[in-house]
Amino acid sequence: MCFYQHGQSYIELTVALLLMSISLTGMVVSILSAQQLSRHSIERYDLALLLSNISNELHLNKAEAARDQSHYLTVINKAKAISISCSAKKDCPQRLQALRGLKQWQRILNKSLAAYSMVLCRDSTMNDGEFEKSDGCDNQFTSPLVIKLWWKSPHTDDIYFFVLEHAV
Repeated sequence: MCFYQHGQSYIELTVALLLMSISLTGMVVSILSAQQLSRHSIERYDLALLLSNISNELHLNKAEAARDQSHYLTVINKAKAISISCSAKKDCPQRLQALRGLKQWQRILNKSLAAYSMVLCRDSTMNDGEFEKSDGCDNQFTSPLVIKLWWKSPHTDDIYFFVLEHAV
């Protein structure tokens, strides 16, 4: 007696479905990973653009940026409230422009980042400092003006650092 097989057995069908599900799972993981990398890339690009805009505004308001006790030399984070008022009679327009800029940058950062700390300071060793611990600024008047930004990614607990030296 001879039996001829005219179709797939249940075992072959199960193995084929298992292999397809494994490959589909791999594709979904790859797509999700690519999306996360894309979000991170867009986040870094937006922040680099913001720091570039800050540097441009510092360039436009040279008088305030060059002052020893400039309003620009400060820390910006969610906990610090920035008030826009000027008590000094001299150079008040430049100081108000600086305070308005700081307030606007804080608003942008508050919207886009869950946790961050941005420092505008004078520092000859730009790539130092730690998030919420030490800004690493030497605050010497002869040191270049730098913008340091630490932030936590909203998707992971990783801390990222970006620094830009303001060209005079």
